Amino acid sequence: MLAERGNHSMNNGAYPCTFPATESGITGRKRKTMNTQTLVQPLAQPLARSLLQSLALLLLLVGSVVFQQPAHAACPVQEEAGSWVNAWSKANSVARVELSFICQDQIKDGRPYPPGPAWIVQVFGRCEPYDCDWNETAADRLATGHLYAIYDQGFAIRHVYAQMSKFRRDQLWVYTWTDFKDPNRPDYGVHDWFVRK
Repeated sequence: MLAERGNHSMNNGAYPCTFPATESGITGRKRKTMNTQTLVQPLAQPLARSLLQSLALLLLLVGSVVFQQPAHAACPVQEEAGSWVNAWSKANSVARVELSFICQDQIKDGRPYPPGPAWIVQVFGRCEPYDCDWNETAADRLATGHLYAIYDQGFAIRHVYAQMSKFRRDQLWVYTWTDFKDPNRPDYGVHDWFVRK
């Protein structure tokens, strides 16, 4: 005995089917059709969802490239930054030191931003009647924690190391090694301690 089976297990209502209309199946056949809404609705929902997801991903990717902002991180306070004067006013080596820290808390194009050195050092040697300005130069932080700068003064190269003193609280320790270009002049090093100005 055959009867119309509207939701045949193989069909699941996804396409129109033709079934025998009578028990014998010999007489006229009826054609069962589904309306367009029944067919389109189940397909349209996943397709629309997929298109919206693709569009959202595309906008996210384009937005991240077009409106790329540098990444930010907070820079810790640098104890050494500031103006320092020699703790011993009669020292005849370095009179004062200016240490400037440039916070490079952003990464832009894979490099620290703003570009350039993170530290600028300006040393003033003891001179009369005014202290001698050695000018500004870039400094690097060494693995030891020291700030390191080089001054080429023509007649000598001076290597300047600075770090917060481990033995004198709130003082900056500066070691200056002078390497004379004249081989007949002996090189020398000087330790100085500085207090905030």
